[in-house]
Amino acid sequence: MSVNIQDQLQEYVEELAKQDSIDPSVNLFETGLLTSVHVLDLIAFIEERFGIVISPDDLSIDNFGSIDAMATFVEKAMQPA
Repeated sequence: MSVNIQDQLQEYVEELAKQDSIDPSVNLFETGLLTSVHVLDLIAFIEERFGIVISPDDLSIDNFGSIDAMATFVEKAMQPA
């Protein structure tokens, strides 16, 4: 996994949650660190920063539940089809 992708997501999520040092494996929504309102910000950030398009089918807890999950999703989405 690209450390750069992970680091950028970590920094942005910590900014959104107004928290420092979030464990990248923790479920961001179950812990209340992020809410459904934050999802739109996350989508816009990821699409702009990494040049990918996120479809409604991609919006799942498997892809967006943790920083680790988002990094894995972004890395896969950036690979040529």
